[in-house]
Amino acid sequence: MSGHEAFEKLNTHCLETICEEPHLIFKSDDFLSLDEPMLIWLLKRDDLGLDEIEVWDYTIQWGIGNTENLSSHDVLMWTVDDFIALEKTLHQCIPLIRYFEIAADDYAEKVIPYKKILPKNLKKQLLTFHLTAGSEPPLSALPPRVLCATVAIDSVITNPRHAALIASWIKRRLETDISEYKFNLILRGSRDGFSNSIFRQTCAHLSSTVVLIKIRGSGKIIGGYQAGRWFNDYLKKNMDNLLDDDDSILEFPSRRPRQLSNPEMASNLNFLFSLGTGKNLRSVQLSFAEQRIYNSSQRNNNTHSGPFFYNDLFISDQANSNRLSWYQCQTYQPNLFNGQIGQHFFQVEEYEVFQAVVLMKLESYPEKF
Repeated sequence: MSGHEAFEKLNTHCLETICEEPHLIFKSDDFLSLDEPMLIWLLKRDDLGLDEIEVWDYTIQWGIGNTENLSSHDVLMWTVDDFIALEKTLHQCIPLIRYFEIAADDYAEKVIPYKKILPKNLKKQLLTFHLTAGSEPPLSALPPRVLCATVAIDSVITNPRHAALIASWIKRRLETDISEYKFNLILRGSRDGFSNSIFRQTCAHLSSTVVLIKIRGSGKIIGGYQAGRWFNDYLKKNMDNLLDDDDSILEFPSRRPRQLSNPEMASNLNFLFSLGTGKNLRSVQLSFAEQRIYNSSQRNNNTHSGPFFYNDLFISDQANSNRLSWYQCQTYQPNLFNGQIGQHFFQVEEYEVFQAVVLMKLESYPEKF
Protein backbone atom coordinates (compact mmCIF):
# COMPACT_ATOMS: atom_id res chain seq x y z
CA MET A 1 0.00 0.00 0.00
CA SER A 2 1.40 3.38 -1.02
CA GLY A 3 1.69 6.32 1.35
CA HIS A 4 -1.14 8.10 -0.48
CA GLU A 5 -3.44 5.07 -0.20
CA ALA A 6 -2.64 4.72 3.49
CA PHE A 7 -3.42 8.40 4.05
CA GLU A 8 -6.74 8.11 2.19
CA LYS A 9 -7.67 5.04 4.22
CA LEU A 10 -6.84 6.83 7.47
CA ASN A 11 -8.75 9.92 6.33
CA THR A 12 -11.82 7.83 5.48
CA HIS A 13 -11.65 6.10 8.85
CA CYS A 14 -11.44 9.46 10.66
CA LEU A 15 -14.43 10.84 8.77
CA GLU A 16 -16.50 7.72 9.48
CA THR A 17 -15.57 7.99 13.16
CA ILE A 18 -16.75 11.61 13.24
CA CYS A 19 -20.11 10.61 11.75
CA GLU A 20 -20.47 7.73 14.21
CA GLU A 21 -19.32 9.84 17.18
CA PRO A 22 -20.23 13.40 16.15
CA HIS A 23 -20.05 14.70 19.71
CA LEU A 24 -16.27 14.44 19.42
CA ILE A 25 -16.57 17.53 17.23
CA PHE A 26 -19.82 19.19 18.22
CA LYS A 27 -19.20 19.07 21.98
CA SER A 28 -15.54 20.00 21.81
CA ASP A 29 -14.28 23.31 23.20
CA ASP A 30 -13.06 24.21 19.72
CA PHE A 31 -16.37 23.65 17.95
CA LEU A 32 -17.00 27.35 17.34
CA SER A 33 -13.61 27.53 15.61
CA LEU A 34 -14.59 24.83 13.13
CA ASP A 35 -14.05 25.96 9.55
CA GLU A 36 -17.25 26.60 7.59
CA PRO A 37 -16.36 24.09 4.81
CA MET A 38 -15.97 21.35 7.44
CA LEU A 39 -19.32 22.21 9.03
CA ILE A 40 -20.99 22.18 5.62
CA TRP A 41 -19.41 18.81 4.86
CA LEU A 42 -20.80 17.40 8.12
CA LEU A 43 -24.28 18.82 7.50
CA LYS A 44 -24.35 17.21 4.06
CA ARG A 45 -23.65 13.76 5.46
CA ASP A 46 -26.63 11.42 5.41
CA ASP A 47 -24.96 9.28 8.08
CA LEU A 48 -24.32 12.02 10.64
CA GLY A 49 -25.26 10.33 13.91
CA LEU A 50 -27.30 13.10 15.53
CA ASP A 51 -30.99 13.76 15.98
CA GLU A 52 -31.96 16.52 13.57
CA ILE A 53 -32.91 18.91 16.35
CA GLU A 54 -29.37 18.49 17.69
CA VAL A 55 -28.02 19.31 14.23
CA TRP A 56 -30.10 22.49 14.26
CA ASP A 57 -29.01 23.44 17.79
CA TYR A 58 -25.32 23.04 16.99
CA THR A 59 -25.67 24.90 13.70
CA ILE A 60 -27.33 27.86 15.43
CA GLN A 61 -24.70 27.75 18.16
CA TRP A 62 -21.92 27.86 15.57
CA GLY A 63 -23.67 30.63 13.65
CA ILE A 64 -24.10 32.85 16.70
CA GLY A 65 -20.50 32.22 17.74
CA ASN A 66 -19.29 33.32 14.32
CA THR A 67 -21.52 36.37 13.90
CA GLU A 68 -20.14 39.64 15.22
CA ASN A 69 -21.97 42.45 16.97
CA LEU A 70 -25.24 40.71 17.82
CA SER A 71 -27.20 43.10 20.03
CA SER A 72 -28.20 40.58 22.71
CA HIS A 73 -27.68 37.04 23.96
CA ASP A 74 -31.48 36.70 24.07
CA VAL A 75 -32.93 35.98 20.62
CA LEU A 76 -36.24 37.51 21.73
CA MET A 77 -34.45 40.85 22.01
CA TRP A 78 -32.83 40.69 18.58
CA THR A 79 -33.29 43.35 15.94
CA VAL A 80 -33.95 42.75 12.25
CA ASP A 81 -30.26 43.44 11.60
CA ASP A 82 -29.29 40.64 14.00
CA PHE A 83 -31.31 38.07 12.04
CA ILE A 84 -29.92 39.37 8.75
CA ALA A 85 -26.38 38.98 10.09
CA LEU A 86 -27.02 35.43 11.35
CA GLU A 87 -28.63 34.42 8.05
CA LYS A 88 -25.58 35.70 6.21
CA THR A 89 -23.30 33.60 8.43
CA LEU A 90 -25.42 30.46 7.97
CA HIS A 91 -26.54 31.05 4.39
CA GLN A 92 -24.93 27.86 3.06
CA CYS A 93 -25.86 25.79 6.12
CA ILE A 94 -29.58 26.56 6.35
CA PRO A 95 -30.60 24.44 3.30
CA LEU A 96 -28.76 21.40 4.71
CA ILE A 97 -30.95 20.91 7.78
CA ARG A 98 -33.58 18.13 7.53
CA TYR A 99 -36.37 20.30 8.96
CA PHE A 100 -39.15 17.79 8.31
CA GLU A 101 -37.42 15.29 10.61
CA ILE A 102 -37.73 17.66 13.58
CA ALA A 103 -40.63 16.90 15.93
CA ALA A 104 -43.37 19.51 16.20
CA ASP A 105 -42.63 20.38 19.83
CA ASP A 106 -38.92 20.83 19.10
CA TYR A 107 -39.75 22.89 16.02
CA ALA A 108 -41.98 25.19 18.07
CA GLU A 109 -39.48 25.57 20.91
CA LYS A 110 -36.16 25.74 19.10
CA VAL A 111 -36.67 26.60 15.43
CA ILE A 112 -39.48 29.15 15.45
CA PRO A 113 -37.49 31.69 17.53
CA TYR A 114 -35.06 31.84 14.57
CA LYS A 115 -37.68 31.57 11.81
CA LYS A 116 -36.65 34.93 10.32
CA ILE A 117 -33.49 33.34 8.91
CA LEU A 118 -35.49 30.69 7.02
CA PRO A 119 -36.70 31.13 3.43
CA LYS A 120 -40.38 32.13 3.19
CA ASN A 121 -41.34 29.11 1.09
CA LEU A 122 -39.73 26.73 3.59
CA LYS A 123 -41.61 28.36 6.49
CA LYS A 124 -44.89 27.93 4.60
CA GLN A 125 -44.14 24.25 3.89
CA LEU A 126 -43.24 23.60 7.53
CA LEU A 127 -46.39 25.31 8.77
CA THR A 128 -48.53 23.12 6.51
CA PHE A 129 -46.59 20.00 7.51
CA HIS A 130 -47.05 20.52 11.25
CA LEU A 131 -50.64 21.77 11.21
CA THR A 132 -52.19 19.39 8.69
CA ALA A 133 -52.88 15.86 9.92
CA GLY A 134 -51.31 13.21 7.71
CA SER A 135 -49.29 15.78 5.76
CA GLU A 136 -46.20 14.46 3.99
CA PRO A 137 -42.95 16.40 3.45
CA PRO A 138 -42.62 17.98 0.00
CA LEU A 139 -40.72 16.06 -2.66
CA SER A 140 -37.95 18.65 -2.44
CA ALA A 141 -37.28 17.82 1.23
CA LEU A 142 -33.97 16.19 2.05
CA PRO A 143 -34.28 12.52 3.07
CA PRO A 144 -33.89 11.48 6.71
CA ARG A 145 -30.36 10.84 7.85
CA VAL A 146 -29.38 7.20 8.07
CA LEU A 147 -28.41 7.17 11.72
CA CYS A 148 -25.26 5.18 12.41
CA ALA A 149 -26.43 4.36 15.90
CA THR A 150 -27.95 0.95 16.47
CA VAL A 151 -29.02 -0.90 19.58
CA ALA A 152 -29.10 -4.69 19.57
CA ILE A 153 -32.62 -6.02 19.92
CA ASP A 154 -33.98 -9.57 19.61
CA SER A 155 -37.13 -8.63 17.74
CA VAL A 156 -39.20 -10.01 14.87
CA ILE A 157 -41.08 -6.70 14.65
CA THR A 158 -38.43 -4.00 14.49
CA ASN A 159 -34.69 -3.56 13.88
CA PRO A 160 -31.59 -2.15 15.64
CA ARG A 161 -31.98 1.29 14.04
CA HIS A 162 -35.49 1.70 15.37
CA ALA A 163 -34.31 0.33 18.71
CA ALA A 164 -31.68 3.08 18.84
CA LEU A 165 -34.38 5.62 18.06
CA ILE A 166 -36.60 4.32 20.87
CA ALA A 167 -33.62 4.42 23.25
CA SER A 168 -33.02 8.06 22.31
CA TRP A 169 -36.68 8.87 23.06
CA ILE A 170 -36.41 7.25 26.49
CA LYS A 171 -33.24 9.19 27.21
CA ARG A 172 -34.84 12.48 26.17
CA ARG A 173 -38.09 11.77 28.04
CA LEU A 174 -36.35 10.84 31.27
CA GLU A 175 -33.67 13.53 30.91
CA THR A 176 -31.00 11.00 31.80
CA ASP A 177 -27.30 10.96 30.90
CA ILE A 178 -27.32 7.20 30.31
CA SER A 179 -26.06 6.65 26.78
CA GLU A 180 -26.07 2.86 26.36
CA TYR A 181 -29.23 0.79 26.61
CA LYS A 182 -29.97 -2.86 26.27
CA PHE A 183 -33.40 -4.21 25.36
CA ASN A 184 -34.11 -7.49 27.12
CA LEU A 185 -36.86 -9.51 25.47
CA ILE A 186 -39.40 -10.43 28.15
CA LEU A 187 -42.37 -11.63 26.15
CA ARG A 188 -43.19 -12.48 22.54
CA GLY A 189 -46.73 -13.44 21.64
CA SER A 190 -45.85 -16.07 19.03
CA ARG A 191 -43.36 -17.67 21.41
CA ASP A 192 -45.00 -17.31 24.82
CA GLY A 193 -48.68 -16.91 23.98
CA PHE A 194 -51.06 -13.97 23.70
CA SER A 195 -52.82 -14.55 27.01
CA ASN A 196 -52.94 -11.47 29.21
CA SER A 197 -52.31 -13.68 32.23
CA ILE A 198 -48.89 -14.49 30.71
CA PHE A 199 -48.25 -10.79 30.30
CA ARG A 200 -49.10 -10.13 33.94
CA GLN A 201 -46.97 -13.01 35.20
CA THR A 202 -43.89 -11.95 33.24
CA CYS A 203 -44.18 -8.16 33.19
CA ALA A 204 -46.13 -7.05 36.29
CA HIS A 205 -43.02 -6.36 38.38
CA LEU A 206 -41.03 -4.63 35.65
CA SER A 207 -40.51 -0.94 35.03
CA SER A 208 -38.98 0.80 32.02
CA THR A 209 -40.65 -1.50 29.49
CA VAL A 210 -41.30 -1.09 25.78
CA VAL A 211 -44.28 -2.71 24.08
CA LEU A 212 -44.16 -3.31 20.32
CA ILE A 213 -47.34 -4.26 18.44
CA LYS A 214 -47.66 -5.27 14.80
CA ILE A 215 -51.20 -4.91 13.46
CA ARG A 216 -52.49 -7.70 11.24
CA GLY A 217 -53.41 -6.63 7.73
CA SER A 218 -51.85 -3.17 7.60
CA GLY A 219 -48.45 -4.16 9.00
CA LYS A 220 -48.48 -0.93 11.02
CA ILE A 221 -46.22 -1.00 14.08
CA ILE A 222 -47.30 0.89 17.18
CA GLY A 223 -46.17 0.70 20.77
CA GLY A 224 -45.43 2.50 23.96
CA TYR A 225 -42.97 3.06 26.76
CA GLN A 226 -44.07 2.35 30.33
CA ALA A 227 -41.72 4.07 32.79
CA GLY A 228 -43.16 2.61 35.99
CA ARG A 229 -44.32 -0.86 36.99
CA TRP A 230 -47.49 -2.19 35.44
CA PHE A 231 -49.69 -3.62 38.20
CA ASN A 232 -49.38 -2.55 41.83
CA ASP A 233 -51.86 -5.12 43.18
CA TYR A 234 -50.03 -8.01 41.52
CA LEU A 235 -46.78 -6.79 43.05
CA LYS A 236 -48.18 -6.81 46.58
CA LYS A 237 -49.38 -10.41 46.23
CA ASN A 238 -46.26 -11.80 44.56
CA MET A 239 -43.33 -9.73 45.84
CA ASP A 240 -41.57 -12.66 47.55
CA ASN A 241 -41.41 -14.57 44.26
CA LEU A 242 -40.03 -11.61 42.33
CA LEU A 243 -36.91 -10.94 44.39
CA ASP A 244 -33.62 -11.73 42.66
CA ASP A 245 -30.72 -12.89 44.85
CA ASP A 246 -28.05 -12.32 42.20
CA ASP A 247 -26.82 -8.75 42.68
CA SER A 248 -23.30 -9.13 41.31
CA ILE A 249 -24.49 -7.34 38.19
CA LEU A 250 -27.44 -4.99 38.47
CA GLU A 251 -29.72 -4.49 35.51
CA PHE A 252 -31.72 -1.44 36.37
CA PRO A 253 -34.25 0.61 34.43
CA SER A 254 -33.16 3.72 32.61
CA ARG A 255 -34.41 5.89 35.46
CA ARG A 256 -33.72 4.92 39.07
CA PRO A 257 -36.53 3.09 40.92
CA ARG A 258 -36.63 5.71 43.67
CA GLN A 259 -37.40 8.38 41.10
CA LEU A 260 -40.28 6.28 39.78
CA SER A 261 -41.78 5.40 43.16
CA ASN A 262 -44.67 7.80 42.54
CA PRO A 263 -47.05 6.12 40.03
CA GLU A 264 -48.33 9.48 38.83
CA MET A 265 -44.78 10.65 38.07
CA ALA A 266 -44.04 7.45 36.20
CA SER A 267 -47.27 7.65 34.19
CA ASN A 268 -46.42 11.12 32.97
CA LEU A 269 -43.08 9.88 31.61
CA ASN A 270 -44.80 7.34 29.37
CA PHE A 271 -45.18 7.83 25.63
CA LEU A 272 -46.71 6.13 22.62
CA PHE A 273 -45.20 5.84 19.16
CA SER A 274 -45.75 4.60 15.64
CA LEU A 275 -43.00 3.16 13.45
CA GLY A 276 -45.20 3.08 10.36
CA THR A 277 -44.58 -0.24 8.64
CA GLY A 278 -40.98 -0.20 9.84
CA LYS A 279 -39.47 0.42 6.41
CA ASN A 280 -38.11 3.93 6.95
CA LEU A 281 -37.67 6.63 9.57
CA ARG A 282 -39.82 9.23 7.81
CA SER A 283 -43.07 7.66 9.03
CA VAL A 284 -42.00 7.50 12.69
CA GLN A 285 -44.21 9.45 15.09
CA LEU A 286 -44.19 10.16 18.84
CA SER A 287 -47.19 10.83 21.06
CA PHE A 288 -46.96 12.33 24.57
CA ALA A 289 -49.51 12.97 27.31
CA GLU A 290 -50.60 16.60 27.02
CA GLN A 291 -52.14 16.59 30.49
CA ARG A 292 -51.17 15.04 33.80
CA ILE A 293 -52.24 11.41 34.21
CA TYR A 294 -53.49 10.56 37.68
CA ASN A 295 -53.44 7.04 39.14
CA SER A 296 -53.19 5.44 35.72
CA SER A 297 -51.64 2.30 37.20
CA GLN A 298 -54.90 1.61 39.03
CA ARG A 299 -56.64 1.25 35.68
CA ASN A 300 -54.47 -1.80 35.03
CA ASN A 301 -55.42 -3.65 38.21
CA ASN A 302 -58.12 -5.65 36.44
CA THR A 303 -57.00 -9.29 36.52
CA HIS A 304 -57.75 -9.66 32.80
CA SER A 305 -55.82 -6.60 31.66
CA GLY A 306 -52.83 -6.71 29.34
CA PRO A 307 -50.72 -3.83 28.03
CA PHE A 308 -52.77 -0.68 28.54
CA PHE A 309 -51.85 2.99 28.09
CA TYR A 310 -54.56 4.93 29.88
CA ASN A 311 -57.48 5.71 27.54
CA ASP A 312 -55.46 5.46 24.36
CA LEU A 313 -54.13 1.94 23.72
CA PHE A 314 -55.46 -1.41 24.92
CA ILE A 315 -54.40 -4.96 24.01
CA SER A 316 -57.10 -7.57 24.51
CA ASP A 317 -56.74 -11.11 25.79
CA GLN A 318 -55.72 -13.52 22.98
CA ALA A 319 -55.28 -10.45 20.79
CA ASN A 320 -54.06 -12.49 17.81
CA SER A 321 -57.45 -14.19 17.43
CA ASN A 322 -59.87 -11.27 17.78
CA ARG A 323 -60.32 -7.61 16.88
CA LEU A 324 -60.94 -6.36 20.41
CA SER A 325 -57.67 -4.45 20.81
CA TRP A 326 -58.04 -0.75 20.17
CA TYR A 327 -56.39 2.63 19.86
CA GLN A 328 -57.97 6.04 20.29
CA CYS A 329 -56.34 9.43 20.57
CA GLN A 330 -57.32 11.02 23.87
CA THR A 331 -54.59 11.61 26.43
CA TYR A 332 -51.55 11.17 24.18
CA GLN A 333 -51.04 13.64 21.33
CA PRO A 334 -50.72 13.76 18.38
CA ASN A 335 -52.91 11.10 16.81
CA LEU A 336 -50.96 8.04 15.61
CA PHE A 337 -53.65 7.04 13.09
CA ASN A 338 -53.36 9.95 10.64
CA GLY A 339 -55.77 12.14 12.54
CA GLN A 340 -58.67 9.66 12.41
CA ILE A 341 -61.15 10.19 15.23
CA GLY A 342 -62.67 7.52 17.47
CA GLN A 343 -61.70 4.01 18.48
CA HIS A 344 -59.79 1.89 16.00
CA PHE A 345 -60.18 -1.83 16.64
CA PHE A 346 -57.54 -4.17 15.29
CA GLN A 347 -56.16 -7.70 15.43
CA VAL A 348 -52.61 -8.21 16.64
CA GLU A 349 -50.27 -10.17 14.38
CA GLU A 350 -47.38 -10.09 16.85
CA TYR A 351 -46.43 -8.26 19.99
CA GLU A 352 -43.30 -8.08 22.12
CA VAL A 353 -42.36 -6.61 25.48
CA PHE A 354 -38.81 -5.51 26.27
CA GLN A 355 -37.20 -4.00 29.33
CA ALA A 356 -34.86 -1.10 28.61
CA VAL A 357 -31.91 -1.52 30.95
CA VAL A 358 -28.31 -0.46 31.31
CA LEU A 359 -25.70 -2.72 32.89
CA MET A 360 -23.81 -1.34 35.88
CA LYS A 361 -21.44 -3.17 38.19
CA LEU A 362 -22.36 -3.00 41.85
CA GLU A 363 -19.14 -1.26 42.87
CA SER A 364 -19.82 1.62 40.49
CA TYR A 365 -23.26 2.28 41.94
CA PRO A 366 -23.68 5.75 43.51
CA GLU A 367 -23.26 5.84 47.28
CA LYS A 368 -26.50 7.74 47.77
CA PHE A 369 -29.22 5.94 45.91
